[in-house]
Parts: sequence; C-alpha cells; structure tokens
Amino acid sequence: NMMKTMNSLRYASMVSIFTLIYTALVVVVEMPFYLYKYASDGNMNMVWANVDIDLLYVFGSTFFAYCCQATFFSIYDELNNPITRRIKKVVKVSIVVDFLIYYLVAGFGYLSTFQDTPQMVCNRDALSFFSGNRDYFMLVGQIGVMVTLIVSVPVNYNAFRRSFINVIWGPQRAIDDNINLYITAGFLLLTTTISIFFTNIVSIISVIGGLCATIICFIAPSICYLKTSPLPAKHWKNVGVIIICCLLSIAGFSSAGYSLSQIVTGNATQVQVIQLFLDKQILFANALS
Repeated sequence: NMMKTMNSLRYASMVSIFTLIYTALVVVVEMPFYLYKYASDGNMNMVWANVDIDLLYVFGSTFFAYCCQATFFSIYDELNNPITRRIKKVVKVSIVVDFLIYYLVAGFGYLSTFQDTPQMVCNRDALSFFSGNRDYFMLVGQIGVMVTLIVSVPVNYNAFRRSFINVIWGPQRAIDDNINLYITAGFLLLTTTISIFFTNIVSIISVIGGLCATIICFIAPSICYLKTSPLPAKHWKNVGVIIICCLLSIAGFSSAGYSLSQIVTGNATQVQVIQLFLDKQILFANALS
C-alpha cells in the first residue's frame, strides 16, 4: 500500500534483473555438460520445428507478452528529464537486453535437453554429478524466479493504478492512502475472482493477445505512423509498414479465433506460457526504470 510509484520498486527490480541474468548464465555454462551426457547416451533427438494447429496459440500469447505500453507511460512520468532521445535510448536498450537473455535461455536450454526440454527450463532434470540429484545452481534461479513473480504484481499493478487514476480524476490527482487502498483491494478481489472461475488462463491470454494486443501493438501504431509520415503513400517504407501490419494482424486475429473456438468446445490446450509473459513484462519495466 505504501509503494505508490514505480521508483519505489527500484531495488526489487534489481533482484528481478539479477535473477534473469543469473538463470541465463547457468543455462549457458551447463549446456556443454548436458550436451556431453545426451551425446554419450545417443539420445540427441533435435526437432528444428514442430508446426501444427496449436501454433496459433503462440501468436496471441507472444503479442500479449510484448504489450508493455501501460508500464512505459508510468515510468515516463517518473523519469527525470524525459526527452525523446533519452526515451528512445532506454527502449532500444531494453529490447536488446530482452532478446539477448531470452534467446540465450531458449537456445542453450533446448540444446541442453533436446526432446526432454521442460516447459520451464528451471524444472529440468539435474546432471548426475550433483549430489542428491539436485542442481543447486539452478535452485538459486528457481528461488529468484519465485521472487520475480512476486515482484511482478506491484510492478504491473502500479502502472494500472496510475493509468486508472489519470482517466478517472486526471493526471494532477495525488494518490492518497484511501484511494490507493480502495483501488488495490478492488483490483486484487477482481483478479482473484476471475482466476478462480477461469482456470485455463493460457487460452484467455491468447484471446486477449490476439485481439487487444494486436490492435495496441500493431494496428494503432501503424495508423499513427502512416498519418504522420512525410513520405508519399506509396513509398516503400509505408508499404512495408502496411504489409507487416496486415500479416501480424492476420496472425493475431487467427490466434484469437482459434483460441476462442477451443474454449467454447472445451479443447483448450494447457501449454504454459504465463512465465514468458510475466518475465518479459518485468524485464521491460525494470530496464526502463
């Protein structure tokens, strides 16, 4: 209740960033040992791509994972000297760090356990030379992930609360204790109730990502770019933006339609991508702050 700004979470954010970097380093360092084990057992079954209809889940979930605009504006309000050049620099750095860490974890994680790769790399089987069949280095990463998930609640909630107050009372309204308590209690009650009745959150994320995130991340920015672009309408840059926007929009809406049909028919998949969404939101927010 006391943490009313993103700046108040700056030290907790450092823990989240450390956890992500530490986990990535553990995966990279341990990869040769796993590779040697699987090569010795003759169990290196590498699948380059697995294309099926469930791939549509990935589009909506991924779009949702990168929908961090709400956090961005809250952090922008708290920056000292928030000039355009500085904002662009911070966004570029956060995106580069984001891609670097997650592609390291994804690439080296899969090359470590191949077909046995778990849905979360922290849950993979330990190497045989660890006593008690427990990877203590990865155990530290698991604890860090737990802390990161806990921190993700106030990190993402602060952005929602600031935006809600701006819409209802205006940007000049201070966040006093009463308003903070009422909004926080209502938010937690609403989200907890939804999670109780709708347990298959992955399909819900895919639907929301395919619909809302597609509009927020691709359609709206593309329209703004084309409206403000000084270039001719048929310039290759404008045409490229239109083509990319159309392709991504088709992918997003198809993902939402497929996920919604699976929910209605009761065949929704249980593929777990919640961690991907949370970690990317956290990393983006932390890098900006």
